[in-house]
Amino acid sequence: MWRDDWGTMIWGGGAPVPTLGPLGWLLLGALMGAAVVLYRRPILKTGTALALVALVLVPLVALAVTLPNTFVNGTVADADEVNENFQFLADKIAALEAAGGGRLFAGQTSVATDGNAGGYLGADALCDGQFPGAVLCSSQEVLESLRQGIALPSTQGRVREAAATSSAPVMDCLGFTTTDQFASSVLWSPPGFQLSNCNGLAPLLCCAVP
Repeated sequence: MWRDDWGTMIWGGGAPVPTLGPLGWLLLGALMGAAVVLYRRPILKTGTALALVALVLVPLVALAVTLPNTFVNGTVADADEVNENFQFLADKIAALEAAGGGRLFAGQTSVATDGNAGGYLGADALCDGQFPGAVLCSSQEVLESLRQGIALPSTQGRVREAAATSSAPVMDCLGFTTTDQFASSVLWSPPGFQLSNCNGLAPLLCCAVP
């Protein structure tokens, strides 16, 4: 049962913190709620603790992450484990905000492939197999990685959706399903991008959420 002698929190009229984004405010609310609960009862029944936390953390399911600690109804949720989960989420949110919420370069596949990579899903699977959670980079993600100072390969690599300056159509090798020499895709070719026929071989540039 909850205690009846809860204190009163009075909000002042201080200036808001301008650098705190929507995800940051969401996490702040979650941390404040958890802090009050854990202060009053350092060890809670799991059902009680999770009911409160779920109210503020439901939108975070979009992050698709696995928390360090998992709790089961009827057991106790230790304060240290709950705090570890919150710290894990805070780190993930900070990384997302730093990356603008998108994926960044994670690595280049060790095996080169032609334009038939088994479709977009096949190309993504090749990236995921070598860099778990990664997919084939878009040119925009490569440019964002470059802007953030992430080291990119010094050799050519295939990407999707490039903003190429050439007038030739960018077809991603018909969704990475063809080796037709008259179809094209885009290669990262330092220091920029170029169009390439789909019958050539190139590794894939893979991007993931940090």
